Amino acid sequence: MKRLRDLTAVLGMVALTACNNASIEGSWVEPVPGMPGMQQGFVLDGDGSASSINMATLKYEAWKKVGNRLLLSGTSIGNHQNISFTDTLTIEKLTQDSLILKRGELLLKYARNNEALNQETIPAAVLTPAKKLLSVKGELVIGHEVRSFKAEGDSADY
Repeated sequence: MKRLRDLTAVLGMVALTACNNASIEGSWVEPVPGMPGMQQGFVLDGDGSASSINMATLKYEAWKKVGNRLLLSGTSIGNHQNISFTDTLTIEKLTQDSLILKRGELLLKYARNNEALNQETIPAAVLTPAKKLLSVKGELVIGHEVRSFKAEGDSADY
């Protein structure tokens, strides 16, 4: 009888594990640090393509699931340079509405969001107008590791 109970318990656990057929495809978002009410994340499409949500400098382009790992590839856009990358993330937990990924010691917690693409984007920085331009004539010296400027009529070097 005890053996039958143990076998039933094991089969029950296997059956419950099989019930979690959560798909990783879809929109996944997390709160933007320091910006209450804003979200960022990514979209994983069924054809293996990916896209970013509210991340202007991190453009996801493709994804692949290998075992319990998620490989996200894309381009990081920096100061006058674009760098291709592939992030390897461990899938710690996947349910119908949540995704927990791990990169090293960092845990990333995402929620499924089917309306993520329709949300407000992250606002740009407020631009301040330039101040009145002042032109100064003088002598500019540019050398190896040395730069100086001496304005006409001034004895100080800058």
